[in-house]
Amino acid sequence: MSDPVENIKEEQVFQSIINKEGLNKNDILNLNWDRFVVYVDLRQKGKVVQSGYNDFTLILKEHKGESKNRSLILVVSESSKLKLDNLLEIISRSKSLNLDFFLAIVDKYGDITYYNMSETRLSK
Repeated sequence: MSDPVENIKEEQVFQSIINKEGLNKNDILNLNWDRFVVYVDLRQKGKVVQSGYNDFTLILKEHKGESKNRSLILVVSESSKLKLDNLLEIISRSKSLNLDFFLAIVDKYGDITYYNMSETRLSK
């Protein structure tokens, strides 16, 4: 889980880029660009988004000002490798927090594909 102070800083960087305000070069270099692309896409669709639990997740809220979280979004690049154990752990975590889970895959052109994922138990 990332430090809330770092999340606030990243949100400020996101807002600075969106608002075209002055930016620190190091802030831009250290930004997770895939996560930024997903953040901007969801904001353009009118969604309320905030930083997630680590550098690769975002939290989707129901409405602005509402404290209840609605979904956990894991952002990955199409060229990155994702271990199944890690994916199952994140799905399990979202389920324990009563959140919907989405996997956002960003391709090399910045196009995003969203997948809704959940855990299923098959009977024998």
